[in-house]
Amino acid sequence: MRRPRIFPAIALIRFLGYVRPHLWLVAGGSVMGILKFTLPLAFPLAFKYVFDVLLVPQPRLERVNQLIDRLCGTIAATLHFGAGSAAKLEALTAALFVLFLVTLGTLRYSRLATFSALWIAITLLPVSHLIPYPEMMAEHYLYIPSFGFCLLVALLLARLTESPRSKVQGPRSFFSFLDLRRETWDLKRWWMVVGYGLFVIFLIFYARRTVIRNRDWRDDLTFYNCMVRDNPYSARARLGLGYAYDRSGLPRMAIVQYQAGLRLDPQDPRLYTNLGAAHQKLGELREAEQVYKDALKLRFQDLKILNNLGFLYAEKREFDKARSTLEKAEKLSQGRNSTVYANFGLLYELQNKLPEALEAYRKARTLDPDNAVYAQRIAVLEKNLATQGQGAGENTEKGQPGSP
Repeated sequence: MRRPRIFPAIALIRFLGYVRPHLWLVAGGSVMGILKFTLPLAFPLAFKYVFDVLLVPQPRLERVNQLIDRLCGTIAATLHFGAGSAAKLEALTAALFVLFLVTLGTLRYSRLATFSALWIAITLLPVSHLIPYPEMMAEHYLYIPSFGFCLLVALLLARLTESPRSKVQGPRSFFSFLDLRRETWDLKRWWMVVGYGLFVIFLIFYARRTVIRNRDWRDDLTFYNCMVRDNPYSARARLGLGYAYDRSGLPRMAIVQYQAGLRLDPQDPRLYTNLGAAHQKLGELREAEQVYKDALKLRFQDLKILNNLGFLYAEKREFDKARSTLEKAEKLSQGRNSTVYANFGLLYELQNKLPEALEAYRKARTLDPDNAVYAQRIAVLEKNLATQGQGAGENTEKGQPGSP
């Protein structure tokens, strides 16, 4: 006796019934197709995992590194490599080698697909940190490799939507999958439906991601807040967010970000420079001086730190310390930095040494002729010196004794 049907005999149910006996083959083919796409992106992620986890362990792993770490641990345990960083590195090497063989295997079926995969891998190679590079990951690394990815997706969709009668029907074959007669719904027709469905899904997904990402680039504050949200353990992201707050007139919030960045990377002199400058904007000269001194204790011979510290001493009217510090900055800059001479000008103005201040501002303007502030200070000092000269001349004439 025939069992009653639980589901109606529609085309989708018939398709699933056909696939069921070959489920492992379908799953294996799907996995192989996914690996073919993920291989070019696996290399930079693997290098990032090696640096962030195996070589320089972080206090807390990112999501991608956590996933790779679990996979490597599982592979190492399955293949009896042992435990520890060395075993995970062996497991990672084995996985990458297998993925490489998968990519080479695609050459048998599609030379263009292999070209696309190798294009992604080769164009990512210069920024894959085989040679250490300060910027670990960035979106612009994917501008050129994205050509290969888009070509792979196009090849996949073209293969799925290829009509068996395309050579006969011509352009009309694009709509051939809309034929609803049951006898025409073979496996090839279902793959066409899947292909066009994926095309619509990709189109909607990437359009949505473009709109969302454009919002992240609205301004500096939004952009760097997104960076800190996605990568809270990046000192560079904290530096950028602090600088954005600083430029927006929020130095107190900038200080919080600079301090967070220093906890992550206490060897970055830019964080010390910006942190001290933020304290100076708030009038917290003692805290700013301590920040600069801490940086100098770490043997940072940074021009901006010395320059800012000299300016701070001038504000505190500690003129000897200011002059000594600015002379160190001048020596370090080899006389090529205009702000150093501008600070010398301020120092001499505070000491009422107007000729020396004028000479310092002229040196600054020689190095930066487009700076309007330097031109303004030069004009003011020249006027003041001329006024003083006229006053001194009048006083001399009045003070001369009359002839007998």
